[in-house]
Amino acid sequence: RALLVRTAGQTFALPLSAIVETMRVDRSRIQLVRGQEVVIVRDRVVPIKRLDEYLGMSGGSEPDKGSYAVLVNAAGATVGLIVDSLLGEQEIVIKSLGRFIGDVPGLAGATILGDGSVALILDVRGLHEAVWERTEVQAAGR
Repeated sequence: RALLVRTAGQTFALPLSAIVETMRVDRSRIQLVRGQEVVIVRDRVVPIKRLDEYLGMSGGSEPDKGSYAVLVNAAGATVGLIVDSLLGEQEIVIKSLGRFIGDVPGLAGATILGDGSVALILDVRGLHEAVWERTEVQAAGR
């Protein structure tokens, strides 16, 4: 089972087993701590990343418009992915992309949805390693 999300006009699937919770996030709730965007969730500071920016996509949500945060458990830490909309849960079949595009950090494969469109399946652990650990190394080098 996966949660389908939409950002920058594209649909992505996140495994339900990695999701802690989802929440609506207004721009006013996002704060900067040491150059990292965070949201406060029940007195806990949760680092967030915008999925469209990480994937190098344009056309994501407008800064003043509300978005959604999908809080995921990645390598024992709770982190948030900012997306434009939540489309709902769905049973999916994972199709490997290995021989077509190689090993891409953060992507587990693809799936064909009921309407015939393709959604990329995100690998939460791979995203965490590629995004947060890279960010932490860059911040330490400043």
